[in-house]
Amino acid sequence: MVSERLFTLEAERLGLTPSDDEVADVLLTDPPDFIKSQFMDDQGRFNAKAYAEVLQNEEVDWAPIEEQVRRQLPLERLDVMVAPPCTSRTGTSARSSRGASRR
Repeated sequence: MVSERLFTLEAERLGLTPSDDEVADVLLTDPPDFIKSQFMDDQGRFNAKAYAEVLQNEEVDWAPIEEQVRRQLPLERLDVMVAPPCTSRTGTSARSSRGASRR
């Protein structure tokens, strides 16, 4: 609880708060897993058509979900900023190996 609050404060300090458009984009293009899990077909695949239909339904109150995404996005962004770079089996950083291949 305390660490989440500290992460939230740091994300705010760094200006990682998402705009309304960013929240809407996440909901349209990459909904959180807790939403995707509600729209799985018989084979366990995300049913984008059913989800799109619910998105169009004006009777659905998206405000609580938008707020949850608005709180989660800055934490995800901060996590990416402070996470150590991925390393390959050879022990080299994935970032450095990608950068080297562009040269």
